[in-house]
Amino acid sequence: MLSFTITAKSLQTIGANWFPVMTLVVTMLALTILIGVGLRRFANLEAGTALLGSLPGGAGEMIAMSDSIGADVRLVTVMQYGRLLAILATITLLEKNTAC
Repeated sequence: MLSFTITAKSLQTIGANWFPVMTLVVTMLALTILIGVGLRRFANLEAGTALLGSLPGGAGEMIAMSDSIGADVRLVTVMQYGRLLAILATITLLEKNTAC
């Protein structure tokens, strides 16, 4: 669905602002890896479970990959969809606060 909304103008905007976009992508990746390492160390999770559970985006793909690498599929599922629910709740709260 999202790919149908990408236009030439949006690609030009991303291209014109490539540095902030790449900075955001690299920062998110680094923070996610740090969260995965923290979960591995302090929550005593397996490395695959911690990493796949904390990576953003592609919840279905993360769950499918977790089975093939031997990670805990149920825990990765809970982590992925728990993160998604937290994001949706935050967006809902922010929209209600900005509408007032």
